[in-house]
Amino acid sequence: MSRRTYLTLMAASVLFLSVPSAKASVIYKDYGLGGGLAWQSETHAGTAVLGHGTGGNIHAHFGLAKVHSPLAARLVMTYAQGARGFGVFQPSPQSANDFKVAGGGADLMVGSPRSSGPYVLGGAGLYHLSAKVVDAFGTLLQSESATKVGFSAGAGLRLWQERTGMFLEMKYNTTPIAGSNGMVLAVVGVDYR
Repeated sequence: MSRRTYLTLMAASVLFLSVPSAKASVIYKDYGLGGGLAWQSETHAGTAVLGHGTGGNIHAHFGLAKVHSPLAARLVMTYAQGARGFGVFQPSPQSANDFKVAGGGADLMVGSPRSSGPYVLGGAGLYHLSAKVVDAFGTLLQSESATKVGFSAGAGLRLWQERTGMFLEMKYNTTPIAGSNGMVLAVVGVDYR
């Protein structure tokens, strides 16, 4: 997906939320901050393997939703960092791989943005990825860094109480680099509206 296509999709999401409807034209905003775990996903001998790169992530978002609409859009910033330890699924049995992902994107959410309940989401973003492979003595064997378009999909649960809330979210993010197919992010955080 080109940068122009990505920006067009983001603009269309914002435009969709800003068009007045017959019921109401009120736009609600929410802000969220969270963190959790990150796992790399890899393919070995044709089989997807999850969990051979474990780390953490930080998540921040700004969301917009129209009243009486099951749809919401949000801008998301993500930073994830982790490492694969020594073992059989590594580039070699005596090596380890560190990964970092930083970027942002736009998600479209379907659910009940203004009330407690489950939701699904999907989106695209621009991510800067870096990975390095070192041997058991700390000698650098391989290093890779790139900025790529990535896609995400996931599901979550949001619990509101007055103007504050909590969200739990599992999200798969395609960030291919250094043998990784992408990563799964588990996020727990708080919302304010």
